[in-house]
Amino acid sequence: MDVGGWWTAPGTPRAVLAWEQAHVPTRYTQADGGRETRSGQPTITFDTFSLPDILGLLASRQLTVQAVADGKQTVLRVDAQVTWNPPRPASEAVPAAARVVTLSLADAASSPAPVTITDPGKVRQIIALTNGLALFPEFPLAPTCLGYSDGSVVLTFRAVAGGPALAVATARALGCNDVELIIGGKSQLPLGGPTATPAFGAQLLRVAGLHWKLTW
Repeated sequence: MDVGGWWTAPGTPRAVLAWEQAHVPTRYTQADGGRETRSGQPTITFDTFSLPDILGLLASRQLTVQAVADGKQTVLRVDAQVTWNPPRPASEAVPAAARVVTLSLADAASSPAPVTITDPGKVRQIIALTNGLALFPEFPLAPTCLGYSDGSVVLTFRAVAGGPALAVATARALGCNDVELIIGGKSQLPLGGPTATPAFGAQLLRVAGLHWKLTW
């Protein structure tokens, strides 16, 4: 969501933005700033400020201030930009029948052997972590997000050891760091994201008691 507005202020763009930097609420952190110059167009001086993400709810919160000289005054455009995580469908969850989970690494040159976990407490924790992931806010994924790299963690959920896969979750260590979830052979909407997926991988290994090296 983007909500913007226009204002004018006396002085040069640099002076106006210096005032703005001195008066922005302290809970904001400056994330970017600089100048954009294009042939035949006025120079835009800008600042971007951000608030912390709210895990599982708001993926980003930014305030962007752009300033352009207009004679002896400055024209300002201010945008409040918020990206939120849409609700995850109830159907996009590891089936309740899952009692066993196998962890493996995808496409690693020297992969450790897959590990199958049958301990009910650990399996429940891993299912809860997987079901607790929010939808990745940038879906559908751009082409640059697709694919795998060494170290992507694959979770295969089964009702019994050696049985057919009920669901497969892959925490992909490439591009957008999303989690791909397949339930009953059908791909679901992507989960996780650049911050959530590495944290998810670390939590998985901690619950499983594994010391695999993951590269994100």
